[in-house]
Amino acid sequence: MWRCLKFLLLALALFAFSPAQGEMTLNLNTSLDTFSYDLDQLHLQLEKLEARWQLAPSADGNLLVERLHARRLTITLRGNTNAANNSALPKHIKLPFALKLQQAELDEIVIISAEKRYTLNKVQLSLEADSNTFKLNLHHADTPWGEAQAALNMANSKPFAIAGSVALQQSGTAPYAIKTRLSGNLQTLQITLHDSHWRGQSLSGNAKIGFDGTKIHDLNLLAQIASNQISASGTWAETENHLEWQANLPDLSAFSAQISGAATASGTLQGDTEHPALQFKLSAQQLGLPGDFKIENLHGQGEIATGDDGKVQAELTANNLQYGKNLLSLGNVSLQGTRSNHQLQLQAQAKELQLSGTLQGALTARYEWQGWLQSLALQGNTPITLQAPAALRLAANSAQLDAAVFKLAQGRVLLDTLQWENGNFRSQGRLEEIALTDLPDDFLHLPPRLKGDLQFAGTWDLTAKDTLNGNISLWRAAGDLTLSTADGKPQGLGLGEMRAAVQFTHNNAAIHVSLAGEQVGTLDAKLNTTLSKLASGYALLASAPLTLTASAQLNTLAWLPLPASLPDASVDGQISMSVTANGTLAAPNLRGNVSGKNLQLTLPTQGLALADGTLDASFAENRLLITQSIWHGGKGRLNASGTLSFANKSPEIDLDWSAEQFTAISRSDRLLVLSGAGKTRLAQGLLTISGDFSVDQGLIELAGEDAPTLSDDVVVLGATETLQEPALKILLDKLHINLGKQFTLRGRGLNAELTGGLTLTGLTQYHPYTTGSIQVTKGTVAAYGQTLSIERGILNFNGALDNPGLNIRAMRGSKPTDAGVEVSGNALLPTIKLVSDPDVPETEKLAWLMLGHGMDKTGKNDLAMLSLAAGALLSQGQSVPMQTRLARMAGLDEFGVSGSDPQSTVLSFGKRISSQLFLSYEKSISGLLDIARLTYIISPRWSLRAAAGSESAVDVLYTFSFK
Repeated sequence: MWRCLKFLLLALALFAFSPAQGEMTLNLNTSLDTFSYDLDQLHLQLEKLEARWQLAPSADGNLLVERLHARRLTITLRGNTNAANNSALPKHIKLPFALKLQQAELDEIVIISAEKRYTLNKVQLSLEADSNTFKLNLHHADTPWGEAQAALNMANSKPFAIAGSVALQQSGTAPYAIKTRLSGNLQTLQITLHDSHWRGQSLSGNAKIGFDGTKIHDLNLLAQIASNQISASGTWAETENHLEWQANLPDLSAFSAQISGAATASGTLQGDTEHPALQFKLSAQQLGLPGDFKIENLHGQGEIATGDDGKVQAELTANNLQYGKNLLSLGNVSLQGTRSNHQLQLQAQAKELQLSGTLQGALTARYEWQGWLQSLALQGNTPITLQAPAALRLAANSAQLDAAVFKLAQGRVLLDTLQWENGNFRSQGRLEEIALTDLPDDFLHLPPRLKGDLQFAGTWDLTAKDTLNGNISLWRAAGDLTLSTADGKPQGLGLGEMRAAVQFTHNNAAIHVSLAGEQVGTLDAKLNTTLSKLASGYALLASAPLTLTASAQLNTLAWLPLPASLPDASVDGQISMSVTANGTLAAPNLRGNVSGKNLQLTLPTQGLALADGTLDASFAENRLLITQSIWHGGKGRLNASGTLSFANKSPEIDLDWSAEQFTAISRSDRLLVLSGAGKTRLAQGLLTISGDFSVDQGLIELAGEDAPTLSDDVVVLGATETLQEPALKILLDKLHINLGKQFTLRGRGLNAELTGGLTLTGLTQYHPYTTGSIQVTKGTVAAYGQTLSIERGILNFNGALDNPGLNIRAMRGSKPTDAGVEVSGNALLPTIKLVSDPDVPETEKLAWLMLGHGMDKTGKNDLAMLSLAAGALLSQGQSVPMQTRLARMAGLDEFGVSGSDPQSTVLSFGKRISSQLFLSYEKSISGLLDIARLTYIISPRWSLRAAAGSESAVDVLYTFSFK
C-alpha cells in the first residue's frame, strides 16, 4: 500500500520535473513517444505524451504545471527484494520542490502486479504537494468497479494524517453508489459509508483498519445492505492471519435480482496467505439461484487446515432441489482428505432419477483445484454414465473438463474439451449413435403410428469470447422411421439425407436444414439471424433480424412430432411449400405459397376425424392468406377461407367458414353433424365467434355422476404447485344454434329428442346471455324408481345459459289414474309438484306414481317407501336419510341396518321389481343369517312370500291393523 501511495504522490512530480530544471520559466511543446522512470519498486512509463507545458519554477523552488496529457501511463509493481526495509513508514517525504499540477489528463492508467492487471480510463486529476501536505483531487476515472471520484488531504510526515472522501458509482443491471469519508492516518484508518445504496437498497457501514507496515493488525468491519448484515474482525498479513466473520442475510434479493431467499453463515480464516486455514458454517432457506435453480433448505459446514497435508472435510445437504421442472428430493455433497489429495462425492435423488458423482484431486497454492472427474451417473428414463475418468480443473474464474466420454442408453457423447475462463467459453465434441431412446421424453414426441430405429451423429465446436463463433452439425447416421398404415401394415419412410447445421460467426447464426426420403419427400430450409449477448449468456430476441428461404415437397406428414397434450392425435397428407422471409422474428415478413391435398387430422378421444382435406394458401406481409380450405367429415364438408397474421406477438385470425352436413364430432357417446355458416376472429387474445347453423344430427350422452374431488381447503403435502396459463377469452357474438329434428340427449336416466334454437351473446367465462327455447319432442326420464314419459318439456332461455326457465311435465302412464310430476320455475330454484289425471289427493298421486295403484292397496312396506319418497320430493333431496341416499346410489329402493350389537346386527337390501313384486336380502355381520326373500302382493291384505338361504320357507301372509 505504501509503495502505491508513494508513487501517486511523487510520480507526476518526477516526470514533470525531468524535462527541465532551473529557475527560469520555460514554455515547451513536447511530443514524446515514451518516457520511463524507475522509483524504488515501481517502473513508470508514459506513452504518447503530447501537450504544451508551462514550467515556471518560482524563486522559492515551486514548480507549476498548468496542463499535462498522456495517452497511457503504465505502472509496474516489481517484487519486493527487501520487505523488511519497506514495511515501516518513513518519517517524512522529502520533495526537491513544491509542485502544483493544475490539470492532468491520462487516457489510460494500467497497473500491473505479478498476477493481476487493472486499467483506469479517462483519468482527470489535480495535485498540490509541498513539505507539509499533499492534496489530491481525482475529478474522474473509469475503473472496473465504476466511475470514481476522490478528494484527499494527507500530511507529509509520520503518521501521515488523512482526511477526505472517495465515491464510486455504477449503473446497469446492478447499480450502486458508494460514498465514503476517510479519517485517521496511515497507521489507523477509519472509513464511514454515507448516502450510499446498492440496487436501490440502502447501504451503510464503517470500518477501522490498523496498519503495521504491510500488516493489518486490527480490522473491524460492519456493513449493512437493507436488512442484511456482514461483519468481520481480526488481523490480516502475509504470514499470520486470524479473521472471524459473520453474515446474517434474511433477504438475498437485495444483492442481485437473480438470487432470493435467506441465509446465515459464519467462520474463521487463519494461517498464512498462501495456505490459509478456513472454517465455515452455512444455512439457507428458500434459496433461488440463477438458471431457475431452487433449494428449499441448505445446511453445511466444513474446514480446511493449513499446509499441503492439512485436513480437508466438508458436508453440504440440500432438501427439495428444483432445476426448471426437474425436482430432486435430496442432495448431498461430502469432502474428505487433505489439500493435496481429497475426494468429493455428490449424490442427489428424485422420484424417478438418481444422480451420483465423484471427484478426486488437489488444491494448489494459487487456489486452483486440479484432479479428475472419477465418476458421474444419472439413472432414470434417459441414463447418462461417465465411461472413464476425465481431467478437471476449477478456479475462481475458470473451469476446464477434457476428454470426457458419456454413455447414453444407446449412443455416446464425446466431450473433447469444455472451458470457461473470465467469461470466455469453449466447447468441442462429437455425438455417436444417438438413438431416439437417448432423448428425454419431453424433447421429442412422435405420433403413436410412427416407430423407428433412427441413429444420429454430430459434432460441435463453439467459442464465446466477445462474440459467439463456431458450428453445430447433426445428421442421420443409420436407421429409418416406420409408419403404421390404416390396414396395420408397417411402411418405411425410406429416409436418406437428414441433416441440420448451424454456423455462428460473430453472433450471426446461419442455419441449414435438409431432409430427403423415398416416401417422406424433400425439405430444404436456410435461415439467418443474429443472437444478442446478455448478462446471462446469448439469447435470440424478438427484434433479431431474420432471413429465410425454404421449399418443401412432403409426401406424408405422419412423421411430424405432435404436442404431448395430444397423445392420440395423428396427421397425414401431402404438402408443397415455398416460403421466404426478410424481417425480424417478431415480424418475419413471410412471402410464398403452400398447397396441400389428402390432408387428415384425427383425434379419436374427441371424436374428431377430418379427411380428404385440401389447402390453397399464400404468405404475404406476415399473413397466411387461405384462399380455400376444404375438409370432409362424414358425408359432408367444411369450407374455410381467411387470414392468419403473424406480425404481432399474439397471432390474429380472421376466418369465414361454411358447413354442409359436416360431421364435426363422431363417437359412441357424442355425434354432431352441422350445416350453416359462421365467422371466427382472433385479435388481442379475444376469440369472437358468430354464425347461424343447424344440427342435422346430434347426440349427447351425459356422463355418470362426477367423481369426488378434494375440497379447496385440502392441502396435499409434497405436491408441486402449477400455475395455470391464462385461458383464451371467447366471445359469442349472436351465435345462433338450431338443434334441428334429430338431436338426442340421454344419460343419467334421461332419454329425449330435442328441438328448438338458441342465440348466445357474451363471454363464455361469464355465462353468455342466451335467448331461445328448447323443446322435448318425445322422451323418458327415470325418477322415483319409475320410468316417466315426458309429455311436455320446455326450457326457455332469456338470461344466463345455466339458468333457463323450466316447464316440464312427466307422467307414469298408470291406469285409471295417471300420476306424474311437474317442474316449473328455473334451474337454480325449481319447483316440483305432483300431478294426476284425473286430479286426486296428494297421497293418492304419490301412491299412483310410486306403486301404480291407490292407497287402498298399500301395504306396510309400501307405506315406508312412500314416506321416504314424500320426504325426498318435499325436501328436494337435501334432508333424505343417509340410508336412503346410499340405496339410491346403489340403484336400490331399500337399505337398512338393524340390531343392537355385532352379533345381532343385520344388513338388509330391497329392490321393487314391479308394483306387486318386491325382492329383499338380509345378511348378518357376524352371525349365520343369510336369506333372500321374494314377496308378491296379492291384495292390500294378502301377500305370498318365499325365502331361501339359511332359512327356507314359503309363507302366506295376512295383514290387518288396529285403529
